[in-house]
Amino acid sequence: MMPKVRCKREICVIVTKKCPHLMPKKLNDVRKKIITLVICSCLTWTLFGQDVNYTQFYNAPFQINPALTGVFQGDVRLMANYREQWTSVPVEFRTATMAADMKLPSADGKSFFALGTAINHDQAGFANLRQTGVNVLGSYTRKLGYRFFATAGVQLGGNYRAFDVSGISFGEQYDPRAGQFNPGRDNGEQFGNEENWFMSVGTGLNLRYQTQENREMIARLEKRTKIDVGIGFHHLNRPDQAFVGGRKAQLPLRLSPYASATIQVGSNFDVLGHFLGQFQGDSQQFLYGVSGKLHLNRDPGKQLAILLGGTMRTGENNIGAWSPVFELHYNSLRVGFSYDVNVSSFNVATDRRQGPEFSIRWMIRKVPIVESKTCPLI
Repeated sequence: MMPKVRCKREICVIVTKKCPHLMPKKLNDVRKKIITLVICSCLTWTLFGQDVNYTQFYNAPFQINPALTGVFQGDVRLMANYREQWTSVPVEFRTATMAADMKLPSADGKSFFALGTAINHDQAGFANLRQTGVNVLGSYTRKLGYRFFATAGVQLGGNYRAFDVSGISFGEQYDPRAGQFNPGRDNGEQFGNEENWFMSVGTGLNLRYQTQENREMIARLEKRTKIDVGIGFHHLNRPDQAFVGGRKAQLPLRLSPYASATIQVGSNFDVLGHFLGQFQGDSQQFLYGVSGKLHLNRDPGKQLAILLGGTMRTGENNIGAWSPVFELHYNSLRVGFSYDVNVSSFNVATDRRQGPEFSIRWMIRKVPIVESKTCPLI
């Protein structure tokens, strides 16, 4: 998300303690672009709390709702995501996630508990603004009827956040006598704290509709229509992530309503649609995705499908990025790739190139000893 560029207190502390329009006018154009990029990137991560933000959000379910823990066909699910942003500019913006969840044994076949964990890492800009979070998730799913399931979930996360001033340029390092920038000149800054940590609490609800109560020991992919709608509530405790003592920088509550659907339109073809809205403070973002999935082989043990589609990201003033998406599905393994094409006002620096994103998911399904005790999600 590219928010409105404006000077915020903590950003000024992290980058230069000055707003961008107060930087020396004699800096060359390249350095101006780099400094502007650093400021914009820090603004983005601060306004959005450096929350993990994926184009393939539907392949990173824990980032939008803890109630999606355990909502899958199988017993154990392993996931990984990796994203690079603005690869055409000389700074690093990287995000990575590793996650897993599992269902606990069901007593009646009509409900179950699930547990999950996720490790997220962000790294942004010359300031090396980075955040590592370890999250624990839990959920409870209850069958409401022949085709409906409701899930409630909770999430508790510990986050470590830090930055490094050694890679940042400051206005005080401009030498007016020499008429040039001097990296060895004292930057005039005193940082009391370059790291902190905080806890974050979240919750959410999800409602699933599906066309078939699937109790097959082997998924034959005969009925595949399913719809998930829900909302996640993140940072309920509004944690303080300030670096400067005596000043608070509370992380605003983030709301993430969404809908995701797989609609079977033929024996071997599905249409998929996804929507996600994110609202945090005075910032907002919307993602829309549509794709087609062709099942090349539905025989058990040889199931093969390809997915082609696209995602559009919009924010304030309807600017953002669009992304072609490709996925390959083989039995329980799914691999996805997308590439963001920047169409925001920041394309002057990015030349419309933003960056690639990868996802991988592997689901494990054990053979049930008592078939009636399994909860029949598809």
